[in-house]
Amino acid sequence: MDLPSSLFGRIKGIRRNHLTWAAVGIGAVAFGAFFVKSGLSNQLSSSLLTAHAPADLGAFQVKIPTMRYGFAIDTFLVSDNTIRSGQSLSDILATYHVDYPVVDKLAANARGVFDIRQLKAGNSYTVLSKDADQSADYFIYEPNVFEYIVFHLKDDLKVERVKREVTTSTQTAAGILESSLWKTMTDNGFSAELTDKMEDALQWSLDFHHLQKGDEFKLVYDEHSVEGKPVGVSKVKAAYYKTGEKYTTLSTTKMANTKVTTI
Repeated sequence: MDLPSSLFGRIKGIRRNHLTWAAVGIGAVAFGAFFVKSGLSNQLSSSLLTAHAPADLGAFQVKIPTMRYGFAIDTFLVSDNTIRSGQSLSDILATYHVDYPVVDKLAANARGVFDIRQLKAGNSYTVLSKDADQSADYFIYEPNVFEYIVFHLKDDLKVERVKREVTTSTQTAAGILESSLWKTMTDNGFSAELTDKMEDALQWSLDFHHLQKGDEFKLVYDEHSVEGKPVGVSKVKAAYYKTGEKYTTLSTTKMANTKVTTI
């Protein structure tokens, strides 16, 4: 039996609508499941991160390496010592498993850089080793506070002189004599070198053998520092000394052009 075309069209429309709503329903269920799953996953991830992450980034402890002579010495076995009277480079390095042929090669490589026969008793040296039972890695000698010599004890056996950075700053010193000038200066924390520089600057205008208690002095001078530590006095730039009613002043930009006034 043939159905009227209008009825057949309505049946097709109903089926199409049902299929459409069915698809929408399935999609909604799938989206909801995905949303729930994603939310739960994010919640779990957040919980795990919260459980394992520190409350503050400051909780991470960052160890800053200790630097000396350009090396991170925390990674070495460090031996600090001083040269003994009559001690040679080979004597020292033999203690650290460095053979004589290596020392001989070091001596040759050091020519023009440092004469290994000039090791001075009382001066400091440092040995850096990776393994106490094996040959040391570096020997560092300090001939003075302004530089050091690095002996590479492995590979190319290089020897190098490294100059430290020196900074210069202007300082002042002042005091009143209680006894001698020397004792007054040292009691006030000033170096013997500064006392010598002051006496040199004023030696032609003052009799340092007849100073009196109550005398006053003031100095302006340049001071050298290495790694933040004072290591020496460059020069006295200005000085003032008063004894009784008489005073002497010195002013200079260069020691070769010095002006001294005594009243």
